[in-house]
Amino acid sequence: MKRKNNYWWLMVLSIVMFVGVWWLCCDVLKMTKSSTLPGPVTIGATFIKKLTSTAPDGATLPEHIFSSLKIAMGGWAMGVIIASVEDRSGDTSMRQIPGTMLYDLQEDPEQLAPIHNPEAEQRLIRHIIQLMEENDAPEEQYVRLGLR
Repeated sequence: MKRKNNYWWLMVLSIVMFVGVWWLCCDVLKMTKSSTLPGPVTIGATFIKKLTSTAPDGATLPEHIFSSLKIAMGGWAMGVIIASVEDRSGDTSMRQIPGTMLYDLQEDPEQLAPIHNPEAEQRLIRHIIQLMEENDAPEEQYVRLGLR
C-alpha cells in the first residue's frame, strides 16, 4: 500500500515563500532593475496581457505555442519516418559500420587510426553482453547492436 504524503502543505508553502521573496526583492525593495529581473506581479500581468494582445510581435501567446508545437511535432514526425527507413537488406544493426571502432587512446588520442585486435573486440563484446544481461536489456537491443 502506498503511503499517503502528509506534507503537501510544505510544497505549497515553499512555492509561496519563493514567490514572496521574489516579490519582496524585486517589487518592494527594488533590488534589481525590472528589465533585468521583473517581479512576479509584472510577469503575471504580462502573461495575462499576452494571452489576447498581439503586440509587439503580431501574435498572441496561444498562437506562439501552437506554432512552436507544430514545428516540434513536424521534426518529431520526420525523425520517426527517417528512423523507420531500412536499407534493402532490412539490416538495421550496427554491423553496417565497416571496421572496428577501437582506438589506442595513449598512442592515438585523436582517434585517427582504429586498431584491429579481434581478441580485444571479442573481450569487449562479451563484457557488453554481460552488462546488458545484468541490466535486463530487451532482446531488441542485442539484435540492434548485432550481438545476437
